[in-house]
Amino acid sequence: MQKTAIVIIIVIALAALGIIGVMKARQGQASSNAQASDTAETGQQAIPISATTISPRDIDERVEVTGTLKPANEVTVGTRYSGRIAWLVGKAGTRVRQGDLVARMEDQDARSQVRSAESALKAAEARMAQAKAALAQQTTATESGIDGALAAISAAQARVEQAKAAAEQQATATQSGIRTAKANVLAAQARLEQTKATAGATDATATAQVKSAEAGLAAAQSRLAILRSGARTQEEAQAKNAVELARATYENDKSNYARLKQLFDDKAISRSALDNAETKMKVSQVQLASAQEQYELVKEGPRKEEVEAAEAAARQAEEAVATAKANLKQVEVANANVEIARTGLEQAQAALDAANAGRQMDIMRDKDVLAAQAGVKQAEQALKAARAGQDVNRMRGSDLDAAIAARQQAREAVTLAMQAWDYTQIFSPVTGVIAERLVEEGQSVGSNVAVFTISTEKSLFFEASVSELEATRIRSGQPVRIIVDALQGDRGNFYGNRGAKSLTGAVEKVVPVVDARTRSFLVRVIVPASSELFPGMFARGEVLVLRHRETIAVPKEALVTKGDRQVVFTVEGETAKEHEVTVGATDSEYIQILSGLEAGARVVTAGQQTLADGDKVRVANGNGK
Repeated sequence: MQKTAIVIIIVIALAALGIIGVMKARQGQASSNAQASDTAETGQQAIPISATTISPRDIDERVEVTGTLKPANEVTVGTRYSGRIAWLVGKAGTRVRQGDLVARMEDQDARSQVRSAESALKAAEARMAQAKAALAQQTTATESGIDGALAAISAAQARVEQAKAAAEQQATATQSGIRTAKANVLAAQARLEQTKATAGATDATATAQVKSAEAGLAAAQSRLAILRSGARTQEEAQAKNAVELARATYENDKSNYARLKQLFDDKAISRSALDNAETKMKVSQVQLASAQEQYELVKEGPRKEEVEAAEAAARQAEEAVATAKANLKQVEVANANVEIARTGLEQAQAALDAANAGRQMDIMRDKDVLAAQAGVKQAEQALKAARAGQDVNRMRGSDLDAAIAARQQAREAVTLAMQAWDYTQIFSPVTGVIAERLVEEGQSVGSNVAVFTISTEKSLFFEASVSELEATRIRSGQPVRIIVDALQGDRGNFYGNRGAKSLTGAVEKVVPVVDARTRSFLVRVIVPASSELFPGMFARGEVLVLRHRETIAVPKEALVTKGDRQVVFTVEGETAKEHEVTVGATDSEYIQILSGLEAGARVVTAGQQTLADGDKVRVANGNGK
């Protein structure tokens, strides 16, 4: 049967070849006839060509890649517990859903460990409760003692502040009294000195006035006697001496007055003492004038008027003596003032002694402060003793922390035991098909041993390799034409003329690691779901990296390479025109022309290899018109 089919195929092929040969022969004859006609008309043989009119079109730049279809999610399910495999869901090809139980291990030991861990947890919780109660009791006692001690300290500190305030108040009062008493003593001493000075000055002045007045009286009486008895030489000498004596007295009284005036300005003597001195100075001045007149009269001799005047002067001198003796009474007044001032000084000194006696109260107040401060120290000692209980609190706290840690460890042990028990059951993390079973029932295995490999259904990706030169042009999201050679268009006829099936995907990512051996990168392409695709299939891909829109392009076969130049021939009338061009991007059929051609030109697509610029041509195809 197969041989018959092969024979039929061979016959059909031979018939097709015969038909093609006849058609080419007819075309050759027609071409020869046309060529002969052209030669006859122009005198030059026209070269037959094919031409096409170019127009703007899109040129896609693509990067070709090859690779394999792989499951998007293939997982290996393994053990996390050491033991014996008790049950398996099935073998390779068994379908499972996410969350299905796919394997179970013997769990007697795991259940025993869970019960033991739970018992230990209950014991740890009981110890923690006891430690917590002991800590609460100790904390309450300690806090109560500390609160009482703090209250005692506050009360003691208040007493200290009160004692200090009283001591400061007493000290302030004592110091103020002492300062006032000292000021009074100083003032009394000043008054005593002032009254003494005033009394001394008054005494001296009054005595001098009496003596001066008596001397004046004696002089007046002597003058009067002389005038009455007549002047003699001795009398003239006496009169002259009287003048000198009166002048000396006046100068002395004048000097004494100036001195007392300075004391009065310094407030050392009273006004009355100064007035006495002034009176005495004026009296001595009058006496000097009287002595001078007497001397003049003695020299001239007595007259009646002079005698009368001398008598009047004698009377005045007597009155002056009486006045000066009356002034002696002021000395007694000044002495009385001295006694009064002395009494005031004694009283001020007594007040100072009384103020100094107040220092004893200061000492008593200071002792009160010391006693209050001692009370504070006692309260602080009591607080220190109360806070010592905090060490016990910390010990209780440490016991509680240890109990809490033990409970936490017990909880973790229970969790680990429950987790180990859970690990005896193995569930599928995905929905798919078991690709491989790696263990058998009854087999003893350790942890982290693979049991199944499960591939997800209808979820594949295309893993392709691309050279490092092209990898930089590929970006996520770029469209990819995927060709799967295994999916022929007609699977019933492997000799059919149909191409492999293609799909459209998109670049998911470029793995940024180069293979040092192949110098290539891995590209992961998203593949649309298809029931015809299976993991492991070979595939080819074309990644669209750039699209040039509405650009000038010519068929690839129209391009002619001459040395280092690239040219394209166009048809202008019946003549071939050579154009040197610059090329750009290319796709499977066309190549981009960057410069050298304009849209609408008729380019030669067949027969151009033997053409030269200016050759006569004849367009043989129909689309080149």
